[in-house]
Formats: sequence, C-alpha cells, structure tokens
Amino acid sequence: MFRCFPNKSNPHNFAGAVPRLVMESHSCDHCENTVSSHQGPRVAHRYEFPVAQAAAALVMVGQGVSYTETADRMRARNQRDRFDCGAQLMCNWTEVLGPVVAREYAETAWPETVVLDSTWFMVTNRRTGEITKAFSVLGVHGYAAGHHRGRCWMLRAAPERTAREWEKVLRSLPGEPKMVVCDGDISIIAAVSRVWPSAFIKRCEHHLRERVMKKMAIHGLITYGRPEMELLNDAFHSPKGWRAFKKGVSGAKVEAWVNEYDKVISEQVRRRAILPQHHATGAIDEDLARVREFMEPRAFCYRNAERTNRLLELVRLRLNRCDDPLVYARAIREYLDANSGKLSKQGLIRDERDSPSLRT
Repeated sequence: MFRCFPNKSNPHNFAGAVPRLVMESHSCDHCENTVSSHQGPRVAHRYEFPVAQAAAALVMVGQGVSYTETADRMRARNQRDRFDCGAQLMCNWTEVLGPVVAREYAETAWPETVVLDSTWFMVTNRRTGEITKAFSVLGVHGYAAGHHRGRCWMLRAAPERTAREWEKVLRSLPGEPKMVVCDGDISIIAAVSRVWPSAFIKRCEHHLRERVMKKMAIHGLITYGRPEMELLNDAFHSPKGWRAFKKGVSGAKVEAWVNEYDKVISEQVRRRAILPQHHATGAIDEDLARVREFMEPRAFCYRNAERTNRLLELVRLRLNRCDDPLVYARAIREYLDANSGKLSKQGLIRDERDSPSLRT
C-alpha cells in the first residue's frame, strides 16, 4: 500500500494495479542498483512470492524437478516453512501460471509433417505389488515445410492410447499434414485415416528394418557379409531397392513378412522421393524418452488429465529449449498488467471424487 498526501485534500492509501513487495535490502537482485523500499519486485494480488521466483519454479517443474523439491528450493530461498510453500502450491502455480507462460509458444496449426508415437506409464500397488497401466502420453513431433529440424509439437496425457484418444489430439489444431510418420500402431493409423484422410501414412523405416531383421536372424541371414543385409540397406529407399530385396530373400524363409508388408512398402518407396524427407520416428521417441525420465518416478501421482497436460506443456517448452525464466517472468508481468494484477483462482481444476480423469 502507498499513502498519498495531496496539497488540497486529506491523505489516503492506494495500491498500484500490480502490487509490489517491500524491499528490505534496498538493492535489486538482478540489476544490483539501489532501489527504494516501495520499489520491490512485483507480485500478483494475494501472492507473496515475486513473479521472477514463480517463473523460476515453472522452469524447474518443466525440467522434471518434483513439486516437493521445487517447493523446498523456494522455501529455502525465502525462509518460509512448509505451511507457506509446499508441493500443492507448486501444483497450483502450474495450473494457473503454466498457460500464461506457454501462450507465446502455443502451436496454432499442424505442420507439413508430423511424427506420432506414445508411451505407457506403469504404477505399482504398494500393498499387493501388482503392476498396472496407469496412463499414456501421446506425443507429436512436427516439421514445418522446408525444414529439416523439427520440434515437439504436442504432448497429451490420456487414460488409454486408443484411436479415440488420438482423434482428440488430431482434432485439437486446424490443418492437415501432408505426411504422418508412425511405427505402424493400428490406433494411430485408424485415427489418421478418419481425421486426415488425405495425409500419407508412412511407416518408420527404422522399425521396418528392425522387424525384418528379427525374422532374418532366426535363419542366420544377418551375419557380416551376407548379401541379404547388403540388399536390406537399400530396400526402403526406392522401388528398385525393394524389388531387389524381395528377389534376394526369395526362398529364405522371410517371405511371409515380405508378403505381409509388400503393398505398404511398395507404395511408400514409390512416393519416397516426392514426399517430405522424414523417414523415422526417432525424434518423437527421443521426446517421449525425456518425458519418461521426468515423469516415471512419480507416475502414481498423476491422476488429473488437465493438470497433467499443463505440466506436460512446461515439459514441451523444456524439450524445445524455450524455458527461459526471464521470458516466463515477462509473460506473467504482461498478463498481470492486462488483468489488473489478478490471476485466475487456484484449484478450479478438479476431478469428481474417486473418478480420476487420467485413469481407466
């Protein structure tokens, strides 16, 4: 609060649109200049932590630091106890501030090429020891037209990785990609066929190679110097290469696999030269591996789908190297300036009792 002493009227108290904390040291931690006590860091209404510290906390959450560890660091820095700053507060900041800092980096349409894959998270019942599937994260890595480097386009938590859940993801943004790369998951293929009927579905060449090599290994066809391996190196690159491989393994006891995938691969190699030059799912596999690294130790904690998706958006920004605390702080300040210093109420995203939205 400030106090005004006008020349011709009585003194009165007032507060700025965006409140500030009182400075005790009279020195700015960032610019190292001397400031007045009333020029402390800005905070949201009814918040006691500076915007810059909230931004730093969101960066840590996106890096995979647990809510509890993040709260401990905030508490140590500000000399607070657990009742002032706990894991629930960090969860609430993710709910309220997460969309504010992510808005600048939100994707607005699908790119020319998308790579789709998903990963399951398992949980263990501590009482019975039973291991069950908890939820899945569906991932999309995108490549804009003419770009060889892509970025993590979307991460979404879902109770299952069914065609229905994939359809929700595909319908969440406008546009239709020219090509979709996947590992052959039938739920992905079914969803893409319904939502993006004109998109070409390309099977990951690495997965195709790994699958046929398993068949070939049974019959000793992958040892060094085998002509079948030489043919396999070019099998998925052109129609000529695929025909040569088929002829080379004829009678080599992998014909069943060749016959199963012949139609798909023949069409794929025919179009390979004219389609965007992205041939494998390695990019999204790497993204999902990082997500697992962040989330797997605490998989049993994630039960609310929307809260988890807001956390995943912070993780996505981390994967895309956009998690700058200065940028986050600026976004929060701009939001506060535009909304009279107020943030939305915490704790509004809740599931019905005994009905977690992220469990089947």
